[in-house]
Amino acid sequence: MDNAPILISQYLASLEMLRQTIVACPEDMWNAPDDRNKFWQTAFHALYFTHEYLWENTENYELRIRN
Repeated sequence: MDNAPILISQYLASLEMLRQTIVACPEDMWNAPDDRNKFWQTAFHALYFTHEYLWENTENYELRIRN
């Protein structure tokens, strides 16, 4: 049994759920001053570490942010 398509499907589904959550996040909740962990910081960390964990070689990992 080839597990790669299953794992890819699950990663894509979870990233889509994260995308929908980001899009649906109310403006006042995005950077709420009372929150210890801001919504945008949590979303950023989820994306950052997903990107890092999917990198082939973590020793050469480099985050490239495109404008």
